[in-house]
Amino acid sequence: MASYIEVPVTATAPGNLTVPHPLGRVPVGAKVMVTSGEFWWQSPVKWDAANLYLVASAAGASAKVVIW
Repeated sequence: MASYIEVPVTATAPGNLTVPHPLGRVPVGAKVMVTSGEFWWQSPVKWDAANLYLVASAAGASAKVVIW
């Protein structure tokens, strides 16, 4: 199994965004690599065993989230 997974993210609208991830467990850590717009983590929960919880600045904002 890979030591990390890259999850592509593209927002369809500004605001809260729930992104499923295939890790199969709660990630130990995560890094957002923004390619367009801005993203930040929702509070108080950033991720769980099934999803990443982000906030997007605008529709069309995109990033890759590396989880491990």
